[in-house]
Amino acid sequence: MQIEEVVEKLRNYNALKMQIKKLKMKADILAEDITELPALACSERVQTSNTRKVVEENTLKLIQEKSIVENRIKKKEDELKVIELGVSELPYYERKIIQLRYFYKCSWRECEEQLGYSERYLQKIRKKALEDLKVFFEL
Repeated sequence: MQIEEVVEKLRNYNALKMQIKKLKMKADILAEDITELPALACSERVQTSNTRKVVEENTLKLIQEKSIVENRIKKKEDELKVIELGVSELPYYERKIIQLRYFYKCSWRECEEQLGYSERYLQKIRKKALEDLKVFFEL
């Protein structure tokens, strides 16, 4: 993994959180759609009909779609957890600079004000943090 790939992961952190939120909303809507489907009567003398087949197909289609969405949520949540774990393992100032720059989208000036160091020094800290994360993500 290259440093650029680490930076890309960090830059996509907030977008990843939004994707998870949207997918969860979609899963909820699908769950509602599934529960609102008409029930089929189950008796010994039920004549098969095209309506029953259509309802069954729609139900299966919704269940499969919900399963796909849930798998995508799990995958994205796992990716998010890896990023959060990697950042949480960094020393304090490395972690803070990564959070400020990539998660909160702060400018270098804002980072200087919050952390009390010069931009040049903070960039050195950031470089070290990215190297540490590169090693972490390669494991």
